[in-house]
Amino acid sequence: MKATHKIVAGVALLAAVYAGSAWYLGKKAEAEISHQIEQLNAAVATHLAVNLEESQAKLRVVSYDRHWFSAKINYELVVQDAEHKHQILFQDHLRHGPLPLTALGHGHWRPMLAYSEFTLLPTDTVQMWFEAAQNQAPLVAKTVIGLDGATQSQLDFAALDYSDAAGNKLTATAAQAQIQYQSQKEQLQVQADLPSLSWLEGEDKTQIQLLGTTLESNLSGFSSAQQASARIQSTQLRMDWGQSTQVVVDNLQMISDYALHNELLDSAVQYDLGQIYIDDHDLGQVVLAVDVKRLDYQVLNALSQHPDLEQMDEEAIRPYAQKLLAHRPEVNLNQLTLSNPAGTSELVLRMHLAPTALDEDVSSGIDLAHYVDSLQMQLQTSRSMIQGYFAEESILSSLADMLIARSAEQLQEVDLVEYDGDALRFALQFDAQSNQLLLNQKPITAEELAYLIIAMQMGGLF
Repeated sequence: MKATHKIVAGVALLAAVYAGSAWYLGKKAEAEISHQIEQLNAAVATHLAVNLEESQAKLRVVSYDRHWFSAKINYELVVQDAEHKHQILFQDHLRHGPLPLTALGHGHWRPMLAYSEFTLLPTDTVQMWFEAAQNQAPLVAKTVIGLDGATQSQLDFAALDYSDAAGNKLTATAAQAQIQYQSQKEQLQVQADLPSLSWLEGEDKTQIQLLGTTLESNLSGFSSAQQASARIQSTQLRMDWGQSTQVVVDNLQMISDYALHNELLDSAVQYDLGQIYIDDHDLGQVVLAVDVKRLDYQVLNALSQHPDLEQMDEEAIRPYAQKLLAHRPEVNLNQLTLSNPAGTSELVLRMHLAPTALDEDVSSGIDLAHYVDSLQMQLQTSRSMIQGYFAEESILSSLADMLIARSAEQLQEVDLVEYDGDALRFALQFDAQSNQLLLNQKPITAEELAYLIIAMQMGGLF
């Protein structure tokens, strides 16, 4: 055989092998995509239930036209709440592996199942989004599906500029997001960047601007063992009410996470407002951190979506509440901190609920052990810190200081707080096992505490 014939034969053989590989990987990619859609639908359903959402969301393949080297896929995402049903359509041009030319052109040299180019299609639901993007596709995505099913996506969001007849205006810079998805490990990671978003309310000229926003989110386990965490950060939030008031919050963030253990939910969220200004007045920082543990979210979700929730009486709600309390859930305010240059105030509240709280046999007295297993509350503030909020207004500052000093002295007289002339401290502790209630480290009965608070309210103190 001549050398040229050998070369031609070799090329033909390679072409046949590649074509066969492309056909096989195309079938495998279709199966992998179907599997990932099932996983995502299950994960979203659990996530919505955990967050007590009434809406439902489901992704499905409308059509899958697979050829030898490529495929055209149409997807439909249906989002439905109590009142509306929204349809969102996507089109996907899939190139089969192992080495799609389009993927090579974008710098992806490793063998893969497929390379996807994904585009949002216009529907009534997203028509305004298309108009804001100047009738361009507001969302396109390029995705690499690895041989092991691991998926990496790059999402590009178009810049937005939308106005309506009422003078409302929405603008946003182009944004990006990266998604890494591993179906075998049931892991999803998302990172997104939105440089700028602005909304102007035309009627009252209220404007809200969000600058330098980033999102990091992780989701793992798409069934009853689901875990999730998210962090959203913005360098600045600005709110302007015409020519009157301006509120600026610098370096704000929200951190949340949850984990499911045997259908029980542990969840925590923290808000940080790094620096707050109102018309250039420095109002300091705010930190709020709360969590719940051993919460039967399915029971709470069923209760929250009950069609007659507002008309339910105590007897109807009791079975739901008893199921919730059976696991001795915890509700914790781990931190509420207000601080300014003059000082800091902090509130901490930790409470373990008792499973007997809704038993019908309740004593005539105030039995804290009937409602909580343990309780811890600590509050600390200071005159100087409160004065600091009025530092630029001498008359208001003096008036606030006088009122705080008077109230603190009255509270100290009845031992409700400890006061040293500046700092006010309030501490309350209860333990059901010892059945001991302490107010500022001193024993007190629940009845005495209740009467004390009622007396202070009648006296107009709070």
